Amino acid sequence: MSDLSINYCEQRARDEDRAAARATCTEATLAHRQMARRYADKARKMRRAEGSAKPARRPILSLRTARD
Repeated sequence: MSDLSINYCEQRARDEDRAAARATCTEATLAHRQMARRYADKARKMRRAEGSAKPARRPILSLRTARD
């Protein structure tokens, strides 16, 4: 499992979240939530290592008005 991609980790985290929502017993819910957190953390760390921890933000544009 050393060849994980960011997309795989993010998808797996979403899948684990869905599985936790469908789980009928508390233990299964907790286990799925824990796995979702682990995969989300792994994806976050991989993004940070690539230098793209956060999605690029667009600059805030401002309007300039002419003053007399």
